Amino acid sequence: MRSRLIIHAGFAKCGNASIRFSLFQNFWKLQKHNVFVFDKNLRIARTPEDLVGTSIWGVERARKKTENLTQRLAEEMAAVSRRKADHVAILSAENLANPGMAELFARVDSQFEVCVIFYVRPQLQWIPSAWKQWGLKTGVLLSDFISQCIEARRPPF
Repeated sequence: MRSRLIIHAGFAKCGNASIRFSLFQNFWKLQKHNVFVFDKNLRIARTPEDLVGTSIWGVERARKKTENLTQRLAEEMAAVSRRKADHVAILSAENLANPGMAELFARVDSQFEVCVIFYVRPQLQWIPSAWKQWGLKTGVLLSDFISQCIEARRPPF
């Protein structure tokens, strides 16, 4: 049986922090059921504390170097395979849905059984949430922020 890899390709303001917190909070339960999570350095986390921080920067560094991450993920998962035959690994990063990220995982489906998951927040929720985080702090009115989002076709999903 091939190893299974779940890729959570997130979008900004679409629950990524909540998803990562849930993975952190349920770390030992997941381990008990042979579900492993990649940490911010794209290694299999050994403790819940390894999940503190986000893997977006490790993924971004790989994108800038045009590094194919398939081999790195395969090496990490091979170490788990020696101990646990039937397992799942989760890679979750907010920026995996960004342009240029797919190339980092070329041929990943030849190594693993892959499932890609997207969580998309409805625009009616996304725009006010984004405004609270980015617009409000800079003094942009909500109505102006909405106009900017419409003009820029944001969110991008």
